[in-house]
Amino acid sequence: MGKGASNWIRSGLASFPALHLADPTFRRLIALRLFAEPAVLANQYNNNNNNSSIDAIPVNSHSNTNTNATSTSFFQCSLCSETVPCRSLHGLLCSRNQDARTRRHSHLKLILIEFLSKVFGHEKVHSEVELRIPNSNSMIKADVVVDTGVSSLIFDVTIPCCAASQYMNAGSIRDPKVTLQMAEHEKVVKYTPFLEARNISVDAFFPIVMETSGRIGDRVMALSQYIGKLDRPTIRVDTYHSAFNFFLARARTTLARSNGNMLRFSDQCRIALSSREQ
Repeated sequence: MGKGASNWIRSGLASFPALHLADPTFRRLIALRLFAEPAVLANQYNNNNNNSSIDAIPVNSHSNTNTNATSTSFFQCSLCSETVPCRSLHGLLCSRNQDARTRRHSHLKLILIEFLSKVFGHEKVHSEVELRIPNSNSMIKADVVVDTGVSSLIFDVTIPCCAASQYMNAGSIRDPKVTLQMAEHEKVVKYTPFLEARNISVDAFFPIVMETSGRIGDRVMALSQYIGKLDRPTIRVDTYHSAFNFFLARARTTLARSNGNMLRFSDQCRIALSSREQ
């Protein structure tokens, strides 16, 4: 490092309240980014959060000899009043954070568009494309469609959370891959009628599934292999792989920032609510 490289630490930026994270929130965020298993996140929060009043109200729990098995307990969120099975990550799902999730999806889509534009050229990448199923009134809006000149590639971005009820019921709390596999399958089922009606191979459809921890689905990796085999990529193969890795790094950074904002907002709201009730 050069002289003065650490000056930013003393710049005073950390004094802004908007840049502060409470210790429990910071621990959850770091554990999430380090790909900790959902069960570890839940147990960590249960062990470290001593002030339960700022989190959620216990509703009921199934009998379990392990008191740290929060995956078997249900809690009522004090913000949205929803009964949820995993309080440690509910801030990423709470309805009060819907606007933040929409912004996160839009940002991730723009990152994907920039990557695809570098590979294929801006003029071949189209956003928010309406796909109409022949002989049907049904329509699907794809996040991104790329015209390769030979065929079309279709992309749909989704950011599932392992704490969502449908994934937890399938075992996501113990197996992180469950969330990715289910989310990919849901997207394939959604697009299959269009693909079959248009006689488009399912290999041309890429559900860009990135779980809130930054884990990526199999089709995201398949995208790297698929484009690498194209006859006339607009950039060299080595440059392409660098662009793909940069895309993943940017996407994961976006998720981490968004996670921090949502968890911080939820915790601060609960603290404020608890203070008013006391």
